[in-house]
Amino acid sequence: MRILKNKCSIQENKIIDINSIKININDTKENKILSYINQVKNPYCYKYKGFDVNISYIEDNTNKNIERTDIQTLQELLEIYIRNL
Repeated sequence: MRILKNKCSIQENKIIDINSIKININDTKENKILSYINQVKNPYCYKYKGFDVNISYIEDNTNKNIERTDIQTLQELLEIYIRNL
């Protein structure tokens, strides 16, 4: 069964614009990630250059035992994003 997952649960006026986020480039990778998460509040729902970004995904429960090495997790994608700041 495929289930649409929507993780945006922030009120419209409290959505953070990621252009306002400040990351200390001297911090460790882990601290950069924590700082980003703490500032954005919800990485599935934010603003970018005035546009609302609402990330959702489809969870496929039919193939839970299949290892998917070709798909990156949100954490992996955030790490790539922060490394390239």
